Amino acid sequence: MQNKKQKKKTLFTFNLTSITSFALQNINENSFEIIKFLVSKKADINAKNENQETILHLICKNINQNSFEIIQFFIEKGADINAKNNYKETPLHLICQRADINIENYYKETPLHLIGKNPNQNSFEIIQFLVSKGADINAKNNYKETLFHFICQSQNENLLEIIKYLVSKGADINAKNNYKETLLHFLFVNPNKNENLFEAIKYLVSKGADINVKNKDQETVLHYACDEKYPFEVIKFLVSKGSNANATTINNENALHLICQNENKSDSIEIIQFLIENGADVDTKNNKNKTPLYYAIRNDQKEKVAQFLLLMNNANPFDFY
Repeated sequence: MQNKKQKKKTLFTFNLTSITSFALQNINENSFEIIKFLVSKKADINAKNENQETILHLICKNINQNSFEIIQFFIEKGADINAKNNYKETPLHLICQRADINIENYYKETPLHLIGKNPNQNSFEIIQFLVSKGADINAKNNYKETLFHFICQSQNENLLEIIKYLVSKGADINAKNNYKETLLHFLFVNPNKNENLFEAIKYLVSKGADINVKNKDQETVLHYACDEKYPFEVIKFLVSKGSNANATTINNENALHLICQNENKSDSIEIIQFLIENGADVDTKNNKNKTPLYYAIRNDQKEKVAQFLLLMNNANPFDFY
């Protein structure tokens, strides 16, 4: 019985390998569904033909607008993007040799966009290679997002180095997407809130990134910083560089509203006092008719020290409901 099961497994593996090999040699648009089925059955996505070409090599040799989805699928499934054929060529080399380096998919995404959306340890090297071959670093997709937008929200360990490289190559540091979000907006929602990210923020500002640009919701990066619970050091930096402490969002909330809505933030009191000293209006009402003091009381911040700070700075205690 055991031998019978083993034979079935061996036969299935053999047939699967044969079909995979066939797909490798006959790759086209219509084979995508078949390939997805094979991958779901554990087909070897890094299998090679007699020329040491993987499926990525074969797709990239005949790349067109319909190839992007297939390439992205294989990369997400773990295909080796650095695999070399008999001529020591990677799939990337083949794209550059045989296709328009700025070819766009349905979403107007170029190869650079895809690298930015799917970062890995080789991203920086690939970006440099594509740019050296003429890739447009300011190309925009359907949402008007550039490679730079994707880099700023990525968790790449070389974030600062890549940003400096893109700036040196003429990337637009104030590029906006359809939601009027700049690179700084994207940086501030990056989950890696570490020293490297702060250095990237400081670098872009030093190069002329506009810190007072508002997105479609009328939010500046100061609003993002307060809402995303950035430390006092970052808030202080933004204000020192000209960020408007009293700017209001589409909901008519200033930075004080956002800080006072954040619970359990250790440096809230320090930030609140700093914002008030730099012009934040303690009596501004949002579209719910609430002042910052209302949220400070509701959240009982630091034994209500925040409330007293606001009151000491002329907040109206009878006008916050």
